Amino acid sequence: MTRNKAIAAYLICLPALCGVFGLLFYAVYRLINGNDSMFIFVIMMTVWGGFGISVGAYGAFQTIRTEKKINEFKSKYGK
Repeated sequence: MTRNKAIAAYLICLPALCGVFGLLFYAVYRLINGNDSMFIFVIMMTVWGGFGISVGAYGAFQTIRTEKKINEFKSKYGK
């Protein structure tokens, strides 16, 4: 996987996947507790979306950092 694809996966796919988990947990919550306010939906999406964004940003940062270390190693010790 190239660097751009990895960063796109971290910054786009991971937050979207966490948003889907937020919707899933909201649906389960509604099945258990019946009707509720829109506030619960906002809380679920905020928590899961925020988690996805923060983990995605951390993963993208680690990808860039690891690639820099690999390039330094290659330039120091050859290919």
